[in-house]
Amino acid sequence: MTRSGLKTIGAFSWAAARVAVREPILYIVVGLLGLFWVAVESNGHTERRRDLEAARAQTENLARAFEYHVQRVIEEIDNSVLALRWRLTAALDGEFDFHALAREPGLSSQFVNLIGLVDSDGFLRRTWNGNLLQPLDVRDRLHFTAQRDATGDALFIGPPLLGRSTNMWSVHLSRRIVDHTGQFRGTIVASLDPLKLSNVYESFDLGMTGAITLVGEDMIVRARAPGLVDFLGKPVPDSEFSSAVASARVGSYRTHDSKSGPRLAAHRHVPGLPLIVMVSKDESEIFASQTAASRQDRIVALVITMVVIVLSGFALGYKVRLNEKSIRFRTTLRHMNQGIMIVEADGQLSLINQRAIDLLELPQEFLNKPPSYSEIFSYQLDSGEFGTKAELVDRTLYDVVFNQKAVMTETIAERTRPNGVVLEIHTVPLPRGGFLRSFTDITRRRKDEVTIRTQMVDLERFAHLASHDLQRPLRKIASHTEMLRQSILMDDHRESSHYLDVISAAAERGRTMVADLLRFSKLADGDLKREGVRLDTMLDALIDDMRGGEATRNARFDNMLPVLTVSCNASLIYQAFQNLLDNAVKYHDPGRGIAVRLFGEERSDGYVIHVSDIGVGFDNADKALVFQPFKRLVDGKAVEGTGIGLSLVKAIVEKHGWTIDVDSQSGSGSDFFIFVPKIDLRPAASATKSVAA
Repeated sequence: MTRSGLKTIGAFSWAAARVAVREPILYIVVGLLGLFWVAVESNGHTERRRDLEAARAQTENLARAFEYHVQRVIEEIDNSVLALRWRLTAALDGEFDFHALAREPGLSSQFVNLIGLVDSDGFLRRTWNGNLLQPLDVRDRLHFTAQRDATGDALFIGPPLLGRSTNMWSVHLSRRIVDHTGQFRGTIVASLDPLKLSNVYESFDLGMTGAITLVGEDMIVRARAPGLVDFLGKPVPDSEFSSAVASARVGSYRTHDSKSGPRLAAHRHVPGLPLIVMVSKDESEIFASQTAASRQDRIVALVITMVVIVLSGFALGYKVRLNEKSIRFRTTLRHMNQGIMIVEADGQLSLINQRAIDLLELPQEFLNKPPSYSEIFSYQLDSGEFGTKAELVDRTLYDVVFNQKAVMTETIAERTRPNGVVLEIHTVPLPRGGFLRSFTDITRRRKDEVTIRTQMVDLERFAHLASHDLQRPLRKIASHTEMLRQSILMDDHRESSHYLDVISAAAERGRTMVADLLRFSKLADGDLKREGVRLDTMLDALIDDMRGGEATRNARFDNMLPVLTVSCNASLIYQAFQNLLDNAVKYHDPGRGIAVRLFGEERSDGYVIHVSDIGVGFDNADKALVFQPFKRLVDGKAVEGTGIGLSLVKAIVEKHGWTIDVDSQSGSGSDFFIFVPKIDLRPAASATKSVAA
């Protein structure tokens, strides 16, 4: 091939690549393949979780079965020991044949190797095989010492011991023997064979890596299958097992074995016995089938991916012929996270996805065998989807489906379902008849919009609060600055120092107020920073601050509250009570002067704080208006303020979850009362702050 021919082929390939890059179907295919692989991997993870849960249930069921078996075996042996002890106690001072007695039917167990009688001196002299020629000294054995030192009658289950004469492992179960005077006369001991118990465990299908272990509460292994020889009489090597059995009597957990790797284990305490049954299994065995299936799924997915890529290359050449189908396909893909229905011109559904089934709460069989749209519509009518009187039915859609009288147009509508879910329904007509409907759950969006509107109202209120309540410290700074100037001219250093202190305190209070209000304006509902506050002391400080003004020089403020500690935001509650006192001062009766009482009353569900004045009052029928912004029930032309003080008091109180109300009578004063629920009342000793900083 000539060089010019190669250049031509290269130029053609580059042009084709540029066309392919601009082709939307290419990105659609890539996206679909990505979703496909995500689905493959997600399915693998789901199957893995299912296998783990099935294995957990299996191990827990096995642990429950073995717990029951151990309990029955121990009860059978203990019943034999108790029966023998009763017979022995009846003939304690007489002659009896222990060998014959122990061999009686019902007094032996297949799991017991030996039953023996130890005297009070700690020597094993008799067994069910006969009297020993040479008594065996067992004074150092736990099954004797535990019963000798015991104060009550209880079955003792010792750790596995290697027999001195038999050279066999045994788990000794013992009961103490006392005579009619209560004197200790020895013990009767049954030797449980852990090998026989382990053989029973091995008869169960535990898989290739399953293991059953019987452990005492001392963490010593009594029986195990498989691997009894390696574990018998040794502590459980799994430290996580100790933590698990200490925290719960029944449960399961995942652990890591240094040899086999991750394991799943379940444990159960045997009721009434100091024993624990543990069943465990390697996770590699649990996930073996899933791992193989996942590998196979990946191979299949890889083949499908290659096929799709090849077919997609061919599909690019058929763009014109497939234009209509590609439009449907792209529209469907755009709404993959939404409920989708495609209704053909004949009224039959050609597509409905799982999301549509879930959002509309349609029967699951509609997904596998889509009905006609009229059948779905009838089902929704019968189930009350459109209201009790079908008042929410889209009449145009109804006519299209049932009467074929209308033509569908593109519309976007909202409908609130009976379960409270808000749906946005988008209807798009298709070129050859029929239509596509998408359903989007916008419940959260609507709730967020309400929340945002509420927060905006709060921001507006507290912007007013900043301009309203900052006037007091600013006025104090301005008035005392003038007094400071006069005292400086008169060279009165003591007065100058006092005025500087007042100015500094007012400036600091204004700074703190601004900072707190800015922080408060950003808080969500219920996200207040609270602390224990001595409300009675805070109001003393507030009254002292009020008396510093010219308007309140002759006012009388009586704080009659007892020691009262509440959980609140100190700065905001300080401002709320300051606004109430300001209101009493502004709307006082010049003929009666200013007199305000603060007192409280205790209720079973909380505490009520009253702010009562003898001012001009208002008609109690209008009290609903008193807390609205910029509303004044009294002519306020000569009264300083913006008319939002009480509305801000209400906002602060309700932010705390409290309530406020008022009783008033025109010409007789007003009584504002705030209810603090019991949950926000604290003991006096818990107060961490007494006044607003």
